[in-house]
Amino acid sequence: MAAPLAPPPPAPVLPTCGAPLPQAPGLLKQPEQVPDTTEASAHAAAVEAARAAGRVYVGISRTDRGWCVYAQPDTDPAARPHLAVTRILAQAVARLVREGDALGGGSTSAVTAVTGVPDEYRARIYALAFQNALAGDLDRLLRLWTVWH
Repeated sequence: MAAPLAPPPPAPVLPTCGAPLPQAPGLLKQPEQVPDTTEASAHAAAVEAARAAGRVYVGISRTDRGWCVYAQPDTDPAARPHLAVTRILAQAVARLVREGDALGGGSTSAVTAVTGVPDEYRARIYALAFQNALAGDLDRLLRLWTVWH
């Protein structure tokens, strides 16, 4: 007779939207704090600044097709995005593209990127939302839809 199966480990608990979370140190708070990394040297400096501050790197850059938004959690040693957060970000990016707020993009556990955002301010707002989501606070990401939709 086979030994009984052990119960599965408990599923990780994700924070619910609106639940107060301790703010990760160094999170950017205002859109104007998101670095413009259009120049290659600015990108490298912004990544190093995020790594030194222990926060998720976010940046925007100008292209001939609009603004690009990037978020990389690997600059924050404490940020290990839960698979559900990665999926939510992928769905958010797909929705931005589907609704015409971006031309393309994608999200993995290593990077979230959106291309072809029509204006700089919107790109900065998306960057803040991605950074907060990767730090465990999905509230700002969900509020995007109430602002523009």
